[in-house]
Amino acid sequence: MESICKYNKLDCYGAKELDFLLELSSLLSNKEINLDEVIGILAEHLSAERIILTVLNRENSYINIEGSFGISEIERKKAIYHVGQGIIGRVIQDGLTVMIPKIAQSDEFLNLTHAPTAIDGVDVSFICTPIRYKDQIIGTLSFHKVYKGVVSFDYDVRLLQIVGSMIGRTMRR
Repeated sequence: MESICKYNKLDCYGAKELDFLLELSSLLSNKEINLDEVIGILAEHLSAERIILTVLNRENSYINIEGSFGISEIERKKAIYHVGQGIIGRVIQDGLTVMIPKIAQSDEFLNLTHAPTAIDGVDVSFICTPIRYKDQIIGTLSFHKVYKGVVSFDYDVRLLQIVGSMIGRTMRR
């Protein structure tokens, strides 16, 4: 699908984002949602090394990985988070987005999935945002990324929050 924008340029500001969100919306509207496919598309768009979608089990307060990109199935199954513990647990507890510019320097980053803390000598950053349904936090969406040059989290945080909101609506239908 071609982007439509002023002067009919395919690479104009906002066009890629709208195409990306339209594609995700289409995937999330299917009855059978493949979360790993959705997360893979998000990873490609954000140039992320890893993305983790977690869901809170309200019965036992465990937080499990339900979808991911860049994580092995073994790591995915072994990584069980707890409310209030680590960054993911804190985001579930407090409902606030957390940004860690350098995960190697964070005592709170548990690294249960054995993520690299640097890639090619460049520090890896981590952003985690809550996924909400109505007034409840039901999970998190987070990613690891190498930032080259000027570090600006604003765009990535905003997009992660939008996608988290879209996923939250589909998980509770």
